[in-house]
Amino acid sequence: MDLAEPLRGNRSLSKHKGSICGRDATTFQQAMLAWYEKNRRDYLWRLQDDPYRILAAEIMLQQTNADKVEPVYTEFIARYPSVSMLVQSGLQDLKALLSPLGFDYRAARLKNIQRN
Repeated sequence: MDLAEPLRGNRSLSKHKGSICGRDATTFQQAMLAWYEKNRRDYLWRLQDDPYRILAAEIMLQQTNADKVEPVYTEFIARYPSVSMLVQSGLQDLKALLSPLGFDYRAARLKNIQRN
């Protein structure tokens, strides 16, 4: 489904300078939820309720495709299943593990989790 389909031809959008208001917002929300139900993928981090694992996924997902993150996330959680295990890691080890994702800042952000 084209997500813009329910909104095409709706002249009321133009008077709001691109914002979606009222009934249009509800229509858009319903279209987004229907699209998600049809197209969602069940990534490991979506099945979590552990804040550490969710935060780790969020850091890895910054500016990176989820399909690229999935194998790195799986290996990361296997090596560092808890904050206490992460604290014991070396920054260079984290950089090496996360290198397929690019952006070295991720390793430093993960390493600093215990400080916050």
